[in-house]
Amino acid sequence: MTLKNSPALIIRSHLLAISFLLMTLVFVPATARADGHLHYQPWLKQSSGDLRVDLAAAKDQGKHLALIWEQGGCVYCKKMHEVNFQYEEIVQIITEKFYPVQLDMRGDRKMMDFDGEELDESGLAHKHGVNGTPIIEFRDENAAEVFRLPGYAEPLVFHGVFDFVDAKAYTNSELIPWLRAKYEKQGDQPNDG
Repeated sequence: MTLKNSPALIIRSHLLAISFLLMTLVFVPATARADGHLHYQPWLKQSSGDLRVDLAAAKDQGKHLALIWEQGGCVYCKKMHEVNFQYEEIVQIITEKFYPVQLDMRGDRKMMDFDGEELDESGLAHKHGVNGTPIIEFRDENAAEVFRLPGYAEPLVFHGVFDFVDAKAYTNSELIPWLRAKYEKQGDQPNDG
Protein backbone atom coordinates (compact mmCIF):
# COMPACT_ATOMS: atom_id res chain seq x y z
CA MET A 1 0.00 0.00 0.00
CA THR A 2 1.32 3.44 -0.89
CA LEU A 3 0.72 6.67 0.93
CA LYS A 4 -1.56 7.82 -1.90
CA ASN A 5 -3.84 4.81 -1.40
CA SER A 6 -3.94 4.72 2.39
CA PRO A 7 -7.47 4.51 3.83
CA ALA A 8 -6.82 7.42 6.20
CA LEU A 9 -5.77 9.68 3.32
CA ILE A 10 -8.76 8.63 1.19
CA ILE A 11 -11.16 9.26 4.08
CA ARG A 12 -9.52 12.61 4.83
CA SER A 13 -9.77 13.72 1.18
CA HIS A 14 -13.46 12.68 1.06
CA LEU A 15 -14.17 14.58 4.30
CA LEU A 16 -12.43 17.64 2.87
CA ALA A 17 -14.52 17.44 -0.30
CA ILE A 18 -17.74 17.02 1.70
CA SER A 19 -16.78 19.92 3.98
CA PHE A 20 -16.17 22.14 0.97
CA LEU A 21 -19.51 21.13 -0.53
CA LEU A 22 -21.32 21.89 2.74
CA MET A 23 -19.61 25.29 2.99
CA THR A 24 -20.85 26.23 -0.46
CA LEU A 25 -24.37 25.23 0.54
CA VAL A 26 -24.27 27.15 3.83
CA PHE A 27 -22.67 30.31 2.49
CA VAL A 28 -25.16 31.14 -0.24
CA PRO A 29 -23.99 34.30 -1.96
CA ALA A 30 -25.98 37.50 -1.39
CA THR A 31 -26.86 37.39 -5.06
CA ALA A 32 -29.03 34.32 -4.73
CA ARG A 33 -32.22 34.82 -6.68
CA ALA A 34 -35.22 35.46 -4.48
CA ASP A 35 -37.89 34.04 -6.74
CA GLY A 36 -35.86 32.42 -9.48
CA HIS A 37 -35.95 35.68 -11.39
CA LEU A 38 -34.34 38.76 -9.84
CA HIS A 39 -31.26 38.80 -7.66
CA TYR A 40 -31.89 39.39 -3.98
CA GLN A 41 -30.52 41.59 -1.24
CA PRO A 42 -32.23 41.47 2.15
CA TRP A 43 -32.28 45.26 2.41
CA LEU A 44 -33.98 45.87 -0.97
CA LYS A 45 -37.65 46.77 -0.56
CA GLN A 46 -40.40 45.09 -2.50
CA SER A 47 -42.88 47.61 -3.84
CA SER A 48 -46.19 47.94 -2.08
CA GLY A 49 -47.72 47.92 -5.56
CA ASP A 50 -48.42 51.65 -5.32
CA LEU A 51 -45.51 54.01 -5.95
CA ARG A 52 -47.32 56.72 -3.98
CA VAL A 53 -47.23 54.44 -0.92
CA ASP A 54 -43.56 53.64 -1.56
CA LEU A 55 -42.81 57.37 -1.80
CA ALA A 56 -44.70 58.02 1.45
CA ALA A 57 -42.69 55.25 3.17
CA ALA A 58 -39.46 56.87 1.97
CA LYS A 59 -40.64 60.28 3.24
CA ASP A 60 -41.70 58.83 6.59
CA GLN A 61 -38.18 57.47 7.04
CA GLY A 62 -36.54 60.70 5.86
CA LYS A 63 -35.03 58.95 2.86
CA HIS A 64 -34.78 59.41 -0.90
CA LEU A 65 -36.78 57.00 -3.08
CA ALA A 66 -34.62 54.92 -5.43
CA LEU A 67 -36.41 52.72 -7.96
CA ILE A 68 -33.99 49.98 -8.98
CA TRP A 69 -35.12 48.42 -12.25
CA GLU A 70 -33.81 44.98 -13.12
CA GLN A 71 -34.78 41.97 -15.21
CA GLY A 72 -34.04 38.26 -15.14
CA GLY A 73 -30.94 37.24 -17.07
CA CYS A 74 -29.43 40.74 -16.94
CA VAL A 75 -25.64 40.30 -16.67
CA TYR A 76 -25.09 43.85 -15.42
CA CYS A 77 -27.81 43.47 -12.79
CA LYS A 78 -25.97 40.37 -11.63
CA LYS A 79 -22.69 42.31 -11.59
CA MET A 80 -24.33 45.11 -9.59
CA HIS A 81 -25.34 42.54 -6.96
CA GLU A 82 -22.10 40.54 -7.04
CA VAL A 83 -19.73 43.52 -7.10
CA ASN A 84 -21.28 46.83 -6.05
CA PHE A 85 -23.62 45.50 -3.39
CA GLN A 86 -20.72 43.67 -1.74
CA TYR A 87 -19.08 46.96 -0.69
CA GLU A 88 -20.03 47.89 2.85
CA GLU A 89 -19.86 51.63 2.04
CA ILE A 90 -22.32 51.24 -0.84
CA VAL A 91 -24.80 49.19 1.17
CA GLN A 92 -24.44 51.65 4.06
CA ILE A 93 -25.29 54.77 2.04
CA ILE A 94 -28.19 53.01 0.32
CA THR A 95 -29.72 51.64 3.52
CA GLU A 96 -29.14 54.79 5.59
CA LYS A 97 -30.14 57.45 3.05
CA PHE A 98 -32.38 55.75 0.50
CA TYR A 99 -35.55 53.69 0.29
CA PRO A 100 -34.49 51.23 -2.46
CA VAL A 101 -37.43 49.59 -4.23
CA GLN A 102 -36.57 46.70 -6.55
CA LEU A 103 -38.74 46.54 -9.68
CA ASP A 104 -38.86 44.11 -12.59
CA MET A 105 -38.78 45.63 -16.08
CA ARG A 106 -40.63 42.57 -17.41
CA GLY A 107 -42.84 42.00 -14.36
CA ASP A 108 -46.57 41.42 -14.47
CA ARG A 109 -47.52 42.63 -10.96
CA LYS A 110 -50.31 45.18 -10.91
CA MET A 111 -48.84 48.57 -10.01
CA MET A 112 -50.09 52.09 -9.37
CA ASP A 113 -47.93 54.92 -10.69
CA PHE A 114 -47.37 58.22 -8.89
CA ASP A 115 -50.20 59.79 -10.90
CA GLY A 116 -52.69 57.05 -9.93
CA GLU A 117 -52.59 55.20 -13.23
CA GLU A 118 -52.89 51.43 -12.80
CA LEU A 119 -50.79 49.24 -15.05
CA ASP A 120 -48.62 46.15 -14.86
CA GLU A 121 -44.96 46.40 -13.90
CA SER A 122 -43.70 46.09 -17.49
CA GLY A 123 -46.12 48.84 -18.55
CA LEU A 124 -44.84 50.99 -15.70
CA ALA A 125 -41.27 50.37 -16.88
CA HIS A 126 -42.25 51.46 -20.39
CA LYS A 127 -44.03 54.56 -19.06
CA HIS A 128 -40.92 55.46 -17.01
CA GLY A 129 -38.67 55.09 -20.06
CA VAL A 130 -36.94 51.98 -18.76
CA ASN A 131 -35.70 50.20 -21.85
CA GLY A 132 -32.70 48.36 -20.41
CA THR A 133 -31.34 47.33 -17.04
CA PRO A 134 -30.11 48.07 -14.54
CA ILE A 135 -31.58 51.54 -14.26
CA ILE A 136 -31.96 53.44 -11.02
CA GLU A 137 -34.49 56.28 -10.90
CA PHE A 138 -34.05 58.71 -8.03
CA ARG A 139 -37.23 60.51 -7.00
CA ASP A 140 -37.66 63.56 -4.76
CA GLU A 141 -40.38 63.98 -2.13
CA ASN A 142 -42.79 65.18 -4.84
CA ALA A 143 -42.13 62.11 -7.05
CA ALA A 144 -40.14 64.14 -9.60
CA GLU A 145 -37.25 62.24 -11.10
CA VAL A 146 -34.12 64.11 -10.03
CA PHE A 147 -31.50 61.76 -11.44
CA ARG A 148 -31.24 58.51 -13.38
CA LEU A 149 -28.36 56.07 -13.42
CA PRO A 150 -28.71 54.25 -16.75
CA GLY A 151 -26.80 50.98 -16.76
CA TYR A 152 -24.03 49.57 -14.65
CA ALA A 153 -21.43 51.82 -13.02
CA GLU A 154 -18.21 50.70 -11.38
CA PRO A 155 -18.29 50.85 -7.54
CA LEU A 156 -16.53 54.20 -7.09
CA VAL A 157 -18.87 55.97 -9.51
CA PHE A 158 -21.88 53.99 -8.28
CA HIS A 159 -21.25 55.14 -4.71
CA GLY A 160 -20.62 58.66 -6.00
CA VAL A 161 -24.03 58.74 -7.68
CA PHE A 162 -25.76 57.96 -4.38
CA ASP A 163 -23.63 60.68 -2.70
CA PHE A 164 -24.57 63.10 -5.50
CA VAL A 165 -28.30 62.48 -5.03
CA ASP A 166 -28.11 62.50 -1.23
CA ALA A 167 -26.30 65.86 -1.31
CA LYS A 168 -28.95 67.13 -3.78
CA ALA A 169 -26.02 68.26 -5.91
CA TYR A 170 -28.21 67.74 -8.99
CA THR A 171 -29.78 71.13 -8.18
CA ASN A 172 -26.61 73.03 -9.09
CA SER A 173 -24.11 70.67 -10.73
CA GLU A 174 -23.65 67.99 -13.35
CA LEU A 175 -22.58 64.58 -12.10
CA ILE A 176 -19.14 64.23 -13.73
CA PRO A 177 -17.67 67.59 -12.63
CA TRP A 178 -19.13 67.04 -9.16
CA LEU A 179 -17.56 63.58 -8.92
CA ARG A 180 -14.18 64.85 -10.20
CA ALA A 181 -14.14 67.60 -7.59
CA LYS A 182 -15.23 65.19 -4.84
CA TYR A 183 -12.60 62.57 -5.63
CA GLU A 184 -9.80 65.07 -6.26
CA LYS A 185 -10.50 66.51 -2.82
CA GLN A 186 -10.36 63.01 -1.31
CA GLY A 187 -7.27 62.03 -3.26
CA ASP A 188 -9.09 59.29 -5.19
CA GLN A 189 -9.47 59.55 -8.92
CA PRO A 190 -12.29 57.65 -10.64
CA ASN A 191 -11.37 55.77 -13.79
CA ASP A 192 -12.37 57.49 -16.98
CA GLY A 193 -12.92 54.15 -18.68
